[in-house]
Amino acid sequence: MKPPTDSTWIRAFPLAELEVGKSRVFKHDGKQIAVFRLDEATLHAVDNRCPHEGYPLVQGYVRDCLLTCAWHNFKFDLRDGKCVLGDEDVRVFGVRVEDGYVALDVSDPDPSAQIPKFRTSLREAMLAGRVGQVARDVVRLLECGVAPAEVAFEAARFDAERAEFGSTHALAVATDVIRYFDRYQGVDAALPIMQAMDMAIEAGRLRPERPMPEPEAPGQDVAAAGARLAELVENEDAAGAVGLLRGALDAGWGRAEIEPMLFRVAARHFLDFGHALIYQIKVFDLLDHVGWSRAGEVLPGHLHGIVLGTREDTLPTWSGFGARLAKVEPRFGELFALQREPGPDAWDREVLYAAIVDGSGREMFAAMLAALEQGVRLDDILSFLAVAAGQRLLRFDVALDGSDEVQDSWLSVTHTQTFVHAVRAAIARWHDPEVLRSVWFAARFVNRARVLDMPAERRLDVEQLAERERGLANVDGILDAIASKSGDAAVGRTMAYLEAGENVDPLRIALEDIGLADAVTRPIVVAHVIKNTFAAFDEMAAVSRACPGDRRRCWPVLGLVRLLASPLRERRVGRLTHEAIGFAAHGRTPKVLL
Repeated sequence: MKPPTDSTWIRAFPLAELEVGKSRVFKHDGKQIAVFRLDEATLHAVDNRCPHEGYPLVQGYVRDCLLTCAWHNFKFDLRDGKCVLGDEDVRVFGVRVEDGYVALDVSDPDPSAQIPKFRTSLREAMLAGRVGQVARDVVRLLECGVAPAEVAFEAARFDAERAEFGSTHALAVATDVIRYFDRYQGVDAALPIMQAMDMAIEAGRLRPERPMPEPEAPGQDVAAAGARLAELVENEDAAGAVGLLRGALDAGWGRAEIEPMLFRVAARHFLDFGHALIYQIKVFDLLDHVGWSRAGEVLPGHLHGIVLGTREDTLPTWSGFGARLAKVEPRFGELFALQREPGPDAWDREVLYAAIVDGSGREMFAAMLAALEQGVRLDDILSFLAVAAGQRLLRFDVALDGSDEVQDSWLSVTHTQTFVHAVRAAIARWHDPEVLRSVWFAARFVNRARVLDMPAERRLDVEQLAERERGLANVDGILDAIASKSGDAAVGRTMAYLEAGENVDPLRIALEDIGLADAVTRPIVVAHVIKNTFAAFDEMAAVSRACPGDRRRCWPVLGLVRLLASPLRERRVGRLTHEAIGFAAHGRTPKVLL
């Protein structure tokens, strides 16, 4: 064979070996190229692997330059590779005849030139809800060298632009999955990334981008702009609030100016089961990874959600708490100033814990106020809130999750843990007396969730379970109990494992991977599993530092394990239908306990 006339071209086979109307495959350096000869002078070459699922296009048929994949009826124009029925285009290879040979251009395209095309394809696939195509484009972007955090950010950006009521769990999951990238590297990072993509698709597919208000100049006074933003949010003026935020970003304001402004409005009310504060932490974590220059792509969606969030602290069930908090708010400055002191050498931890877990709302409030008046460190208070939240998960009445009579479910009680986790991050980042409101919201939320506890006679005896399951207190034994939905065994084995002082990392990794294994299927449930897994281990570590030797440090992880080992009710069409019949036909309001 004569050498090719161009170094990027390969002489594949003699033209005489390919009859008119036939096709064949040429393989070179991992490539499979399907060559079609339509007439004496017309040749076309495309990737033999259909971009849909990889089946061989050479086994398809051609009519008028239109190639049909025999496997799923996708159709491609051989001239340019455009997909005219289906989703993704197929790669076209240069083809020509040289001295009686079919020559193919097998050069690889410049990865940097491919990235914009794959990003566009990704967003089109997300909008159409084509999850398989999204996964393939994620892999292609990773292969082109795009950082995994940048690819995950695409989910948060899509969500921020399109979700009707502002950023959703897709933001939280896009941030959380970054923690997997130390173990899932290269193209394997697609697995955690797709959890965020799936959530973003559910929230934003087929939705147009929300209109973006024009930027409003913030002026020179940061404090005045913050007060103006708080006023706009309080008046539920989403356009005005987002416009002011965009103006601040355009003026070059950075995190130092904008994060406190958003903390103040996110913490003014208890919003949407704590989502606003949770997302406040997540969005700035995400920007830490991708850079502040991307802030304008996600912060407006986050703020839009804050403005439209349900202010649950205005509900009747919050009235007593609200009245007590209003009396204490003028003292926030005084109480917060005590945090600058070392804190008491001794204080009655058990009084606070008992009041949060089992006390009335009034008793909880009094215990919290007493602790703050003594100057107890907020980190210490959060540790007991974390233990109490873990106890809530351990006590949750799983019968409620399967009930058609109440709206509260496993997902409801998991928010006690993730909200406490968010408040802990808030006190570390936002050094302002108003952060005390969020601490009190967390205490009220965890305390109020006692209405979801199972009766005392049915509650788990963790010590007894640990003793019973000690022989299987290893990671495999814990995973087996979770897989078989044996909640008591899973909790007992985990407690025995942690008490034995075993290395916690193998257990943490194994439980983190459950969130990626399709063990639960609905994106909203996957989101809660991933969020709670990271929160539980973070909180156990924090409690261990604050209260070394306290067995209750394990409660956050035990609560997580009980969640994972429970038969979660994911599909709620039946319950929603029962509620619809009750409300539309009989005038009954759906029942909420929490």
